[in-house]
Amino acid sequence: MQEAGAKLLFDLTKFSVVGLLEVAKYILFFKKLLHEVVGWIRKHKPKVLCLVDYPGFNLRLAKELYRKKLSHKAGGSSFIYYYISPQIWAWKARRRFTMARIIDSLGVIFPFEVSCYSDTDLDVNFVVHPFMEDDYNLGIKFDPSAPTLLLPGSRVAAIKRIFPVMLKLFQSSTEQSRKAVVIYPNETLLQILRNHTANHRLESRINFISADTDVLASSAIMSSGTMSLKCALAGLPSVIVYKANPITFWTGCKLVKIKYLGMANILLQEEAIPEFIQNNFQKAIPYIAEFYSAATIERAQSNSIRIKDLLGKSPDNTLENLIMEKISNSILQK
Repeated sequence: MQEAGAKLLFDLTKFSVVGLLEVAKYILFFKKLLHEVVGWIRKHKPKVLCLVDYPGFNLRLAKELYRKKLSHKAGGSSFIYYYISPQIWAWKARRRFTMARIIDSLGVIFPFEVSCYSDTDLDVNFVVHPFMEDDYNLGIKFDPSAPTLLLPGSRVAAIKRIFPVMLKLFQSSTEQSRKAVVIYPNETLLQILRNHTANHRLESRINFISADTDVLASSAIMSSGTMSLKCALAGLPSVIVYKANPITFWTGCKLVKIKYLGMANILLQEEAIPEFIQNNFQKAIPYIAEFYSAATIERAQSNSIRIKDLLGKSPDNTLENLIMEKISNSILQK
């Protein structure tokens, strides 16, 4: 967005938290941020606002702009474009009616999401998933002789819970000659990852590479984030392991209405990538041991093709084109 010329008021990717208790710790920070962003918008009156993901904050911002009559739908000057739908198909589905009231247009990255808003008057458009853009570098390529990829996530709390589990599974399920590679997003997390690796005496078997480096991998043990979809598209034999704060996990079980955690499984509507959640990690061992079999590799490659077909391609219906269209329309209307 910044490279395209948008002014970033705040990059929330640098302050990302997940979970009820984790978010609660930063309530005052988010309140202060909301106040500052609304103040900037009131002062500068931008023609178009593009809110990217993070519904916990961005939908609150959109509500506040509507309440203060700063947004177009409330009679103000700013058209609000929202990119990447909240997962209303998983939980809190009624948010769609609030969204229809307070934002002007929504861009979704999965084709099935358009129909989720069919009972509202919200302008919803499927735009090409970023991973499917012609010039997008997936950053992961399948190579049967390459190391196993360990992907514990990008948040400190999640890494501390999940990475030790991954190390135990890798240690228990693979031969001593098998190597692993871990992608790290920053130096702070790299040190945490190194400490856990040392605790398991796996320094000789594990290498670390930065997130901006392309990687060859034969398989993946991963958490359920965005990288899990990348691994599926790359055709890696994989398993998903995930462990949340117990309170967050209990609450999620009560609220979430979908069968699967990984996006590839949600798209395929089956457990194409085995999922091991919270405490049943030992059951993953036989699946990991079969990563390198011809049948497992063939299945992973086939699933990659199926997912690509589902995501589809529409060269003209890109995020850039859609936002420029909305900007042009909003200027004409003003």
